[in-house]
Amino acid sequence: MLLHRLIDAVAARLTAALPTVKVGSAMPRVVADLPAVVLSVADAESLGAGVGAQPLGLTTGALQLQTSISLANPVLAFPGETVELLSADRRTLQLPHGPLVDPDGGDIGPLAPGAVVLRRGATTFALVDGVPGPGEVQVDRTTAIATFGAPLAATGTLQASYFIGQWESDSVRLLATLQADVFAAGAPALDALCRLLANTLEAHGIAGLSQLEPTAWGAMAVPTAPGTPGGTTLTRSIRWRCRFEYDDPRIVTGGGPIRSIAVTLVPHPGAQPETFTLDKEAP
Repeated sequence: MLLHRLIDAVAARLTAALPTVKVGSAMPRVVADLPAVVLSVADAESLGAGVGAQPLGLTTGALQLQTSISLANPVLAFPGETVELLSADRRTLQLPHGPLVDPDGGDIGPLAPGAVVLRRGATTFALVDGVPGPGEVQVDRTTAIATFGAPLAATGTLQASYFIGQWESDSVRLLATLQADVFAAGAPALDALCRLLANTLEAHGIAGLSQLEPTAWGAMAVPTAPGTPGGTTLTRSIRWRCRFEYDDPRIVTGGGPIRSIAVTLVPHPGAQPETFTLDKEAP
């Protein structure tokens, strides 16, 4: 259960709706930080994963993954087995996941700029379509195999960022108390901002957020937290009880030994497709 997903979703909506207000999770420190809305989750409880606590299943699109590969020991470890990721000549690397897609989900033709980023230290390898030269890398989107123009060093770490087009997701649902601590200079400004904030969240349009009910509208007071702005600064706490749902990606299989395969079977033309998963037994 990732509570920051709720904070991020609400913060994005408020930032767009209130461009002159600083929205985040950090308390204002100086008058220049005002006006400000500080978001937090006062309490939360899990409601299970999806309807009947069942996973959502296969999702398609573009999911960005980031991984680190030790160049001193470039292997992928599974229970009972280890897979070498780098060839003996240290020029061919199997990325841990695939097939790969572009940032917009495209899966045809050469990989788009930014679809794969491979970096060792301060060196970022240039992605090319043809035969790579020194400082360059060519990546096959289908096999997720990266071919470097020169052998990789035997030390350091290769940082890899890329996108996959299919993954499994669980729907995570939670019941939470969302709190907004609102800061402004003077009572009129604070009251106006609080009302604007309440109206914005009343018609929020935030994906996954529902049953948003106000539960507390605090009195205006001088901030007592250490380091908060002085002068005419006042603060008010507002709370809502809400339900929030988000998708939690699960990468079942990617590179190396296959652990799970999603299968769609059509018994005969015109028949209803049957979808199921084949899982490898533990050794």
